[in-house]
Amino acid sequence: MNNPKMSIFYVEDKRLDREHTTALLKHYAEPIFGIPAEQLDIQSAGNIEETRKWLRERPGEYRLVILDLLIYCTRQQEEEYQREGRRLQLTGPIEDLPGMDLLSDIREWQPDACIVVSTSYAYEGQFQNAVKALRDWGVDDFIPKGVSWDDFMLRLRNALARRSQHEQLARERTRLRLRLLTQFGRVLWEDFSSMLSQHAARLVQTAEDIEIGGVERIEQAPTELRDLAASARAELGRLAARIPQGNDTREPVNVAQIIRDLREPLELPVYGLKLPEAPINTYPDDLCVALLEVFYNALEAMDTRPVPNRRRLWIELAPDPANKEVKVTIRHNGAGFPDEVINKTAGREAEGPKTPLWFQIVRRMMEHLGGTARPSNWSDQEESGGQVVLTIPELK
Repeated sequence: MNNPKMSIFYVEDKRLDREHTTALLKHYAEPIFGIPAEQLDIQSAGNIEETRKWLRERPGEYRLVILDLLIYCTRQQEEEYQREGRRLQLTGPIEDLPGMDLLSDIREWQPDACIVVSTSYAYEGQFQNAVKALRDWGVDDFIPKGVSWDDFMLRLRNALARRSQHEQLARERTRLRLRLLTQFGRVLWEDFSSMLSQHAARLVQTAEDIEIGGVERIEQAPTELRDLAASARAELGRLAARIPQGNDTREPVNVAQIIRDLREPLELPVYGLKLPEAPINTYPDDLCVALLEVFYNALEAMDTRPVPNRRRLWIELAPDPANKEVKVTIRHNGAGFPDEVINKTAGREAEGPKTPLWFQIVRRMMEHLGGTARPSNWSDQEESGGQVVLTIPELK
């Protein structure tokens, strides 16, 4: 893994301002961003067309985006206006400025970025514009041009600190929400596993007693075994009574829509989620449980290992009409999977106590769907993490 770096994207129509501000950001790297200047990666653009290109070519990478609202639409327009010494003019309310529509692109492709709007038009209704920026536009600060550079850098640092606090709270909410969503199933699974272990231990002890007890003990064995079976059935009945009656009928579902429905409430750190439609006939409740467990594990893996280039989650859908199945690939840049999980799915090792509970649940759900769950680890020159591929077949 390379040394941690911080990536900044700066959008400004004046080329000299871009160069000057870039140099100042490098100068302030240590006190403001807490890293050496050589670890500060700054990309800049002067028009909307180029900005969109960079946002989408480096998804999820920028920690800070500084945006000037009134910018050129294309590189050609930028070069033409600068060659002729012209400037764009404000012809309507600030909501109509060229650049405003970039805010939705930033949030889509750089969901964890701290967004700071800096514009000379802040002074025209400054207070109202700042309120709208913070409340309606999803930005972290709204800084009028003309403030001192010391004040500007201080506000950048404060905006980054607020964004970090917001992210920490969001992660806590996500963990709590996931626990609430999956707790019932987890409790039942743990109770079921505990009950099986207890009855297995009783059977082993009874067998040992019979083995050393002689003829008289063998004669008592049928009664004892019937009592053990009756006790097991009673406990299973009580456990089953706690399970809500779900819909166990096959239904046509759109896997892409299920993932989109889970994305927002779980606050998944996934960008550019452009999934193809993926219809399949399956058990929707079991599929949701499997996806929840995989997402839960991915979020925990990203939170428990420091990730230099931020938390990233990739989700890919590959409908395969020829084989009548859908493949869902979920990849993250958190901690990878232990060997016992990967070995189990490869058939090299029996499932044992070290196999994580989340994966046991995913595997059981996928078996009910007639599909498979294949975890693996991945790495490249800068990052590494875990990946799960769920294969969902068509059920008749």
